[in-house]
Amino acid sequence: MPRDGSVTRERILERAQELVLDQGFAATSVDAVIAGAGVAKGAFFHHFPSKAALARSLVERWAEAEAEHYDAFMARAERLATDPLQQLLVFVGLWEEAAEGMTMSEQGCLFASFVYERGLMDAETRAVVAGGIARWRELLSAKLRQVAEAHPPRREVDLESLADELVVLFEGAFVVARALGAPTTPPRQHAPTTARTSSSSSPPRRPRTDGVRRMPEARARAPLAAGRYETGTRSTKA
Repeated sequence: MPRDGSVTRERILERAQELVLDQGFAATSVDAVIAGAGVAKGAFFHHFPSKAALARSLVERWAEAEAEHYDAFMARAERLATDPLQQLLVFVGLWEEAAEGMTMSEQGCLFASFVYERGLMDAETRAVVAGGIARWRELLSAKLRQVAEAHPPRREVDLESLADELVVLFEGAFVVARALGAPTTPPRQHAPTTARTSSSSSPPRRPRTDGVRRMPEARARAPLAAGRYETGTRSTKA
């Protein structure tokens, strides 16, 4: 029976991801990845001709998995609620539940790790990172546009900037968690915001996330933007 090279490749990527999230890309040597994955040097270079090639494969894998989970959470939110505002709240609630089940070693963002060391990345790898963040922003922007259409704000709102704020807060919660060594930081930051929003807009009860696969290793983002979205019928404080 022929060997499945994809199993070895995946094992290398898993170990490399763990190391990069823990200590950064520059500090992650090829030898450390090889030792951690338990593979021969020849097997590593068969799948990844260089460390740069490994970096590109890591971010491509991360972007694909992240997009899959974003889409799964939003699809579930849209099945559970019909109002766009409620759908956004359910989406954030699903993130909260995912974050609650994560360990300290799982919390992090591979994109952030590479952005901090972008000088070590080639143009193709930087483009994958930028595309992943842009997709995350557009998912939230599209939902915010639906919210604004269903609940016209009392004052002018820059929805693109609000989407950016959400992305920053989701990502920032994990930066704070890793910096402080506090794995409860993301759900703790997120929960009060959701509670305040829920009390003023009466969203559906937060659903269970059974049946939705967990985020890959370090992907479960948390807090909703701190600010106020005022509609003609209510003030929703987030």
